[in-house]
Amino acid sequence: MKMRTITLFLLACVLATAARRTQNPADLLVDYASFKEPPGEYRGHRWFGFRLSDINESSIIKGLEQSGKSDSYGNLMIGPSGGLTTGLSEAYMKYSHRRPSQTGVAYLSEEYFRLYRPGHRRGSEEPPATKRAL
Repeated sequence: MKMRTITLFLLACVLATAARRTQNPADLLVDYASFKEPPGEYRGHRWFGFRLSDINESSIIKGLEQSGKSDSYGNLMIGPSGGLTTGLSEAYMKYSHRRPSQTGVAYLSEEYFRLYRPGHRRGSEEPPATKRAL
């Protein structure tokens, strides 16, 4: 009896998840031609990393422009690395295996945001080269 109850429960779960999730029939149509040249929103994301130990405003903008020229990505993510280690806990330093550093910009500091804003503004002003008309 217990096995039958479990089987019926699992069957009900499968049927519930297989039910239509949309009321709009157009949402169920697939444009297979779009798989040949998918729009940017369906492409992968390029990783743009910048080192906080030797960062400046022009290097961020230049790096973002170079990253945006590739037509194989739909967008990009920004990831900082390095920078000052002052203010970081001993536990973080121990488990992150970072070497102590007294140079560069501290992550999420006022200086970090001052340098980050122009790149964000630049990316918001005009769409990157990877954006394509749908």
